[in-house]
Amino acid sequence: MYKAHPEWFEVSQPKSNKSGVVEIPLMGLIAAGGPIEAIHDPRPIEVPHNMVSAGANFYALKVAGTSMIEDGIFDGDIVIVRNQPTVDDGEKAVAYLSDKDSVTLKRIYREKDKIKLVPANKAMKPFYETNVEIQGRVVGVLRKEI
Repeated sequence: MYKAHPEWFEVSQPKSNKSGVVEIPLMGLIAAGGPIEAIHDPRPIEVPHNMVSAGANFYALKVAGTSMIEDGIFDGDIVIVRNQPTVDDGEKAVAYLSDKDSVTLKRIYREKDKIKLVPANKAMKPFYETNVEIQGRVVGVLRKEI
């Protein structure tokens, strides 16, 4: 699935057009369940301009799985992500698990020397990792087929 690399962000700001949408890269899939292999398959996607802001890089990921359904993020949805290396506790984030070379979408909490990754699905349990790289914060969700 997805692993961010700075060179993948060729556009420093979302490209705007006159129809009220902006173009950002759709980078591939993100696991909302167990972590999945990091891959990269960029292509442009149009999103409403109010989902992004000036001065930041954004990208989109298609969700695969059901671990975030109680946060309104369903299998097949597109999440809009602000590229940033940190998030506050409790925020939804793209987390790269370097030991597993995989990425997942979870709520993030710091606990002593490890990171707690929490699904928003009562049927799934949180898990802990020590080598977690935050690759962005979820700022919006699109529910449409691309």
